[in-house]
Parts: sequence; structure tokens; C-alpha cells
Amino acid sequence: ETQNISWATKGNLNGLTPANMTIALATDGTNFTNTLTTTAIPGDDGTSNNTWSWAGIPTSLNGENLISTTNKLKLILNYNAAGAVESTSSNFTLKGRIYNVAPTTDETWLSGDTKTISWSKNGKFGGGANEGTVDIYYSSNSGASYEPLPIIANHPSGTDAGGGSYNWNIPLTVANSNPTSKIKVVQSNDTTVYGESAEFHM
Repeated sequence: ETQNISWATKGNLNGLTPANMTIALATDGTNFTNTLTTTAIPGDDGTSNNTWSWAGIPTSLNGENLISTTNKLKLILNYNAAGAVESTSSNFTLKGRIYNVAPTTDETWLSGDTKTISWSKNGKFGGGANEGTVDIYYSSNSGASYEPLPIIANHPSGTDAGGGSYNWNIPLTVANSNPTSKIKVVQSNDTTVYGESAEFHM
């Protein structure tokens, strides 16, 4: 997705040469080793609506996992004669994404059958190079609520920018649809990151 990075400006920074800034990222809040751009425009004196659009935010940069709660940005004026003119943001969080949970269309699943639940994902959910795990839940009431116990817990989440799958041996005791059913795939260590299937019939 795209997010706008914004800042306020004091001083005639647009009159300098070069009249641009570097925006750097630290995934640990300290070491600003990732450069996002070197050509951001500082803005006019007294303005507070200056922005640079971070388009297509990746899940990793230079091998570093961006799924973190300790990300920080630093804006650095590229005019060396001014000395170190810079400003640092507060910590912010980048999260992964789960989407395209199958079934993606209305199907009819029968108890006793084996069906493949699949999903796509962005991000390494386990921190560092660890892809992490997901929990998978079943709902018989169109997603209004899900069974308290997952179909499977701590299942490998699959690859970043790829996804994963699980073959569900549907028990004979599974609740029938009322009126339809859904599957939800949830990041095990962050329940705010999840994806839901299309409504289907059981």
C-alpha cells in the first residue's frame, strides 16, 4: 500500500542547493540504514502539509524485516553547509497482510471430505527471517463468530509474497452452515492480522 510521510518546515530550505532531503528508515529505532529517497522536497517556510508518498511499502528492505513495532523515519537535509539538519519520527508499526483466503467463491464442502484451505501473505510474521505461523478458524454463521478452538494452531504461514495452505480433514461433527460458512486465517502472534474466505456452504 501507499502511505504519505508528512512534516512541517521552518526556514527557506527550498532556496538551498541542493534543495532536497533524504528520508531514511530504522527498523530498530536506532540504525537508519535504509534509504527510502534522496530527493524529497523540504517545502516552503512555515508550511506544515509537506509530504512524500511511500508507494508500494515492502515487507523487507536490504534483507531486513520491516514487520516491526520499532520502525522510525529520519528526514535529513542534503545541504551539507547547514550542518546536521534532521528530524526523527516517533516509533511506528508495520504489519503484514493475509488475503485471498480460499475458498474464494461459494462452494459446497461436505463433512468427512478433505479440503485445502489456502491463502496469500505479505511479511515474515515471526520476526527476522522467520516466516512465522498462523491459526485457522471455522465459522458456521457467515463470520459473525468463529469456533473458539482453531482448526489448526501454529501452522506454518508460508512464504512472504507467496502464501501457504492446510489440508483440512473435515470432521463429521462440524457445524452445518447457518446460513453460510467462512474460514479465517490469523497471524498467530498478532490477531489483528487476518484474512477471511468467501462465504460457502457446509
